[in-house]
Amino acid sequence: MGYNYLLKRKALDEDSEIEVDQPRKQSCQIDNGPPAKRRRIVRSDESSANAGVEKFKKNFGNYKRDWSSIEHSENVSEMIVRIKEQCHDVQRNDQKLFRQAEQEIRQQISNDPILKGRLQREAKPRPDVNVSLTKCFSIVSAFILQQRPPSKTRRPHPPSQPNNAPGQDQSISTSPRRDRKRVQLLKNITTNLNDPISVFDHVASDPQTVEHLESITFLYTDRNILTEKLKDLDAEFEKPENKIRCNCHTKEGGYVKCWKNPSCPCYQMNMKLRNIQVNGDRYLMKKEREGKEKASLYHKPTNFSTFEPHHFNSRSFWYSIGFACSEECSCKGCCSNNSTYLVDKKINRLEIFRESFLTGFGVRTLNFIPAGTVVCEFTGEMIELQSLDVKDFHYAFEIVSSSEKTKNKLITAMNAKGELKRLLEKAYTEKAWFLNSKKIGNVPRCFNHSCEANTTTVRVFQKGFSPSHIRFLVVTTEDVFPGEELTFHYGEEYLDQYIPVCGCGKKSCVSKKNGTVLSEDEILEDLKTKYEGRFRKFKETVLDQLQ
Repeated sequence: MGYNYLLKRKALDEDSEIEVDQPRKQSCQIDNGPPAKRRRIVRSDESSANAGVEKFKKNFGNYKRDWSSIEHSENVSEMIVRIKEQCHDVQRNDQKLFRQAEQEIRQQISNDPILKGRLQREAKPRPDVNVSLTKCFSIVSAFILQQRPPSKTRRPHPPSQPNNAPGQDQSISTSPRRDRKRVQLLKNITTNLNDPISVFDHVASDPQTVEHLESITFLYTDRNILTEKLKDLDAEFEKPENKIRCNCHTKEGGYVKCWKNPSCPCYQMNMKLRNIQVNGDRYLMKKEREGKEKASLYHKPTNFSTFEPHHFNSRSFWYSIGFACSEECSCKGCCSNNSTYLVDKKINRLEIFRESFLTGFGVRTLNFIPAGTVVCEFTGEMIELQSLDVKDFHYAFEIVSSSEKTKNKLITAMNAKGELKRLLEKAYTEKAWFLNSKKIGNVPRCFNHSCEANTTTVRVFQKGFSPSHIRFLVVTTEDVFPGEELTFHYGEEYLDQYIPVCGCGKKSCVSKKNGTVLSEDEILEDLKTKYEGRFRKFKETVLDQLQ
């Protein structure tokens, strides 16, 4: 497995200087292509999957082909040659990038009648109290994990080399350049002019010395590659009596208020799922039972509405589920009951970068992202556990467990009977379903692990409750400022088995055994101090410069 796999699901290799001056299409409707062709890309073999991705791109309303980007090849060696042939040095000016990204987002929102006045993304000088408390409880849980006896596979950081994998020479694993330049590996890995994401290498001293590029040779897609093994269940949801589509619309054909509309079946389903949310983790609920905390200290069940913040904690994944309107509804998904809306709008400017061989490729934001923002969607090939190659596990995310805790509640919410109920039970009890992004995926595939991650994942269904209907969304759990890396927490089991040394460097890092354990008050004060410093820097270098 080696050092390239120390962080799960990594793909791209750059701390980039994205050229974000490309025009971005503004449209109320998320997708303008034929509904039947848009979401369902079915895999039968690799070539047909690639063809399906290309077909989707042609039908996706917010996709405009960037013909200057490298044509993808299924042959990894050939793809690496293509990358090396066109990679080159570029000047690095982060502050200019951050200001440019902020200007473009403001312009995009101002030009969009749906976003204008509805999308709130103002950075505040002090952190939100509830967000800080949730973050604090997450860090306390990490400290508890940190103090566990080390497992057979886990090793603490060597004191002399805190940022390196065992056996790796520091000059090799980490060698950032100091000449204000970096190597641009890919100008636009998405091939979409409306969502340009560059890939940069901060390790190589020049374009001739770039290496270890395998993880950025995947085929980029914004939609999942579905499996034929769920076709019977998917077909069952297409029957008129099982379809979940709304008739909500306006005479003008613009933004529709599906949220809080009692006659909207998608909103009704969203409310049924809201009732099963559990947003208090074990530590916090124990504190509440002991009378030491109030219930108001953690977030109430999340409203999966379009523009409201989506707040979760580290233990809510299996219970926090939403339901969204889709392009097949009369509202076309351009409504207040669609958590996926901002994903397809391509608001945020991201870049893929590599700072060291230890952590590999990561993703950072070029703009401010408020806590509770749906940043993007994690995509890949849907596959059952039995068919998942062990070599691909580092790039796979489990989205349905064979011991799915909410299975019965989903069936109840759907009021499923007969063949639909039988197929649902089969899909949620006999198999575990994963999204495998090893060969086909998108930008979250490159998110690194952090013991104090700033994003989490959540499942939102559209059209029905087949695993095929899941959209696996990535949501920020705290305010993220320009230049900061977006990270996942890969989970305790994964860390124990596959990451012998964590390189996140956080105070609560699981690899820092016998470290100083902070109290809750100390954690909250530390979070407040760091936030205020990050805000000041953002204000001075970006906001004040744009006045």
